[in-house]
Amino acid sequence: MLFISSISQDSMIENRQNPTTFWDQVHNHFNESHLISCVQRYARSLETKWSIIQHDVAKFIGHYTVVLALCELGVGIEYTLQKVFDLYKKKHPKHQTLTFIHAWYVLKDIP
Repeated sequence: MLFISSISQDSMIENRQNPTTFWDQVHNHFNESHLISCVQRYARSLETKWSIIQHDVAKFIGHYTVVLALCELGVGIEYTLQKVFDLYKKKHPKHQTLTFIHAWYVLKDIP
């Protein structure tokens, strides 16, 4: 995720930035960093996709927090994640699993 490292995580910068400017930067970065054969995306479509990812990952983080609080000390991360996946699927309206686990791995340690 080269993009994460190229965008500031400083809340002072983020709070002062115009949303249109931010999504234009995301749009430019996305389209410049993909192969020519890849479909070009508009800023609005990237923003919409992000809102879906953000929603699902936030739900997963909530379930992860619950499972961590209930798990015994010393259990492995594989066991913990399996419990989180089970809870996520159980609570999902369509009983689906998280399709954005790759995003969770990137976002889990970012405030």
